[in-house]
Amino acid sequence: MSLRALVFLAFSSFPLITPQSDQGFNVSKAYMDSICTSADREPQACNKRIWSGCICYNNGTCVDRKVNKCMDCQRDDVFAVIHDQTCPKEHPYLCPPSDSVKRIVPSTVVGEACTCMRTGECAKKSSALSKSIVCMNSNVLAFFPLKDCPAASLNNLNKPVIASNEVVCKESDRNSEIACATVIDKYGCVTYADGSQDYVPVNACTCQSRQVIKYEVDKECPPKSEVVCKESDREVDVACPPVIDKYGCVTYADGSQDYVPVNDCTCQSREIIKYEIGKQCPSTKVVCTESSRNTEIACAAVVDKFGCVTYADGSQSYVPVDACTCHNRAVIEYEVNKKCPPREVVCTEASRSTEIFCAAVIDKYGCVTYANGSKAYVPVNACTCHNREVVKYVEDQVCV
Repeated sequence: MSLRALVFLAFSSFPLITPQSDQGFNVSKAYMDSICTSADREPQACNKRIWSGCICYNNGTCVDRKVNKCMDCQRDDVFAVIHDQTCPKEHPYLCPPSDSVKRIVPSTVVGEACTCMRTGECAKKSSALSKSIVCMNSNVLAFFPLKDCPAASLNNLNKPVIASNEVVCKESDRNSEIACATVIDKYGCVTYADGSQDYVPVNACTCQSRQVIKYEVDKECPPKSEVVCKESDREVDVACPPVIDKYGCVTYADGSQDYVPVNDCTCQSREIIKYEIGKQCPSTKVVCTESSRNTEIACAAVVDKFGCVTYADGSQSYVPVDACTCHNRAVIEYEVNKKCPPREVVCTEASRSTEIFCAAVIDKYGCVTYANGSKAYVPVNACTCHNREVVKYVEDQVCV
């Protein structure tokens, strides 16, 4: 038997691609559609709607946050944007962070695959059919075994190439009388005297401001960490857009915290002490007591905090929580700002025969494994095991 035949038999014994199912969408297609290509990077008018979802970055990390693929893909460091789904453990095609790539013995199994390099170019060629092996090459960004490339390039092909150039401001720059254009078409990371940084328009006149220490053309600033509100921040007249696409953990004067939209106007509220962009607030666990069941607190109709609630039957759900949550005697405890861990349910004969009444509308999704080995990301609830084709399911988890 030829080597080609052996390779075919080896890979026909298990599904490499999640099949299309009438019970759910093709998960493999969903991940392919999430990838930012050169067409997505082009400047364009975007719908301002924001979804819950996941952003995966070129460094291999994925973060749950508010997303808009049209807007987010215009950032060079974004690899993929997934709408209406939580992040997988890792994007199935993106190379993981360099410190997590497993060092394994190279395999002899090869086939046609698409490899995208960190320079943005993608090409299909014969390759080892193992992402772990291919991603050992630090120049590889993503790998698509037995698939066509999502695009010829993942970069903005029309973006002007500007050499990165750091400019350190000198005293002579402060006093120059250069006339600079009103419209500035170059951007860079500016470092100010107080240590803060901002990605703003830059030109030969940038150093005329004594607040500027240095700037680097065509370089984005590293993500801001903690922003401590100062008195001067309270009085600025910055005009901030009504739609905010960045979130962070805000600390208030009373010590409470909340994960909310943040921008340059956040510190205008004197109730806010500091905030940290892109950081989830630490969770706060509340155990329900008999006294908390009987309180007569008036709670708002709209609850803007979420957490993981644990019920008396052991089930958990990520739902709105507030001081009135313990009024429900079915609730044992809840943890603010924490998502519930995925729960695996293995179907038993008893679960097939239950006569539980299940709602027609199901708002929880999960990865269902069927008897034939296929998987699908579909709505799940206590009645899922009534289908004898279902072997098990994991709540709040995308199939990989």
